Amino acid sequence: MKRYSVIWAREAENDFHNLIDYLIMNDSATTERIFEEILQKADSLATFPERGRLVPEISAAISSNIREIFFKPWRMIYRILDDQVRILMLIDGRKPLDDELMRFLLKN
Repeated sequence: MKRYSVIWAREAENDFHNLIDYLIMNDSATTERIFEEILQKADSLATFPERGRLVPEISAAISSNIREIFFKPWRMIYRILDDQVRILMLIDGRKPLDDELMRFLLKN
C-alpha cells in the first residue's frame, strides 16, 4: 500500500493553533480530545487520502486533487501531490468557505 507524507501548510498550522487556543479558553475539558482526534485524522491521510470528498466549492475543472475530510464542525482541506498530502486549511464548517478561500488565496 502506498504511503503518503502528510505536511501541514503554515496557514493550516496557524488555523490549528488558533482553534486549540480558542478551545482552551472556552471549553478546556474537551481540548485534549479534540487536539488528538484532529491529529489522528491528519495522520490517517497518509494511507488513503482519496477517501476525502472533492471540495464542492472548488470546481473539478480547477483542481481535482483538493479534497476535504471532516471533524465536525471543522473541515480539513488538503491537496494530494505525488506522494504528499499537504493540509491547506482547517476551518469552521459552519462558516462560508468563500471567505476562507479568499483569505488563503491572498496569503499564498
